[in-house]
Amino acid sequence: MKRLHQKFGFTLIELLVTLAIIGVFCVILTQLICLENHLAEESQAMLCIQNEERYVSEFLFETLYGVENIQVEEEATSLPLSAFNFSYEENQCPILGFKGEKLLRFVQEDSQLQIWEMYRGIPQIKKAIAYHVVDANCKIIPGEYGSDKPVLHITLQFEAGHTQKSYELLFAMRNLS
Repeated sequence: MKRLHQKFGFTLIELLVTLAIIGVFCVILTQLICLENHLAEESQAMLCIQNEERYVSEFLFETLYGVENIQVEEEATSLPLSAFNFSYEENQCPILGFKGEKLLRFVQEDSQLQIWEMYRGIPQIKKAIAYHVVDANCKIIPGEYGSDKPVLHITLQFEAGHTQKSYELLFAMRNLS
């Protein structure tokens, strides 16, 4: 006996179910790719912040190692880093390679931390040392930590993308009393 009707193809319901399943897989795949991109951006931002932290701490250590005088423009417990002027009279500042009387100021503009060489109150040289600093504060702690030398406490707030991190540095000022 012959069959008069043969089934060639799919029904509409089978096609709709297949498309729905493929759509669910596409949505899940898209969400996974977005999550992976977000995690990659966050890890890249954290890596950027860590590199800047390392560079800034080394730069500040090398720069502040030979400071012989600190002038503070205001009176408060915690001030912006730009309120402090660091001067060298006879020592050499190793990172900047000069000897003699110089006055330096660290200034935070937008998200850049810059070092300025001052001459008669006017900045002569401006150099960016970090590009993701949104806040830079400093305070002098007199004679703590078992020493008669003051300690400089610098707090930097880094921000890259949506990643933020606070970083604190303590410097014993060896040439100050």
